[in-house]
Amino acid sequence: MEEQVVNLLIYFATQIPKLCVWLFGGIFALVTWRRHRGASALVLLAFLILAVAEIVSDTLHFLGPPMIMDAVERGDMSAEQMSQVIMWSHRLVSTGYALAAALAYLLLVIAAFAWRAPGGRVRTT
Repeated sequence: MEEQVVNLLIYFATQIPKLCVWLFGGIFALVTWRRHRGASALVLLAFLILAVAEIVSDTLHFLGPPMIMDAVERGDMSAEQMSQVIMWSHRLVSTGYALAAALAYLLLVIAAFAWRAPGGRVRTT
C-alpha cells in the first residue's frame, strides 16, 4: 500500500501545471469578485469541483485496486470477483469524474456568457 501512496503522490506532482491553472483561476475569481460577483462565483465553484473531482478520482483509482487485491489475498473474494469489482469501480469513478467535470465546464461556459450585455459588453452586476 505504501508504494501506491508514493505512486499517487508522484502522479499528483505531474498534475501540478493543471492544478496551478485551477488555483490561479480561483484566485482570479476572488480578485474580481466585486466587479463580477455572479461570474466569479461560478468560476470559483467550477475550479473547486474540478480540483475535488480530480483528487478524489485519482485517489480512488490508485488506492482502490490494491485494497481490493488485499481482499483476495485474505480470501474474502475470488480473483474473478476481484476483476469484476475493479472493472465496475473504475467505471463508476470515471463516470463520476466525467459528470463532475461536465458540470464544472458548464459553469465556466455560463460564467463566460451569462453576464454579457447587448453588444458584447460585460455587465458589472
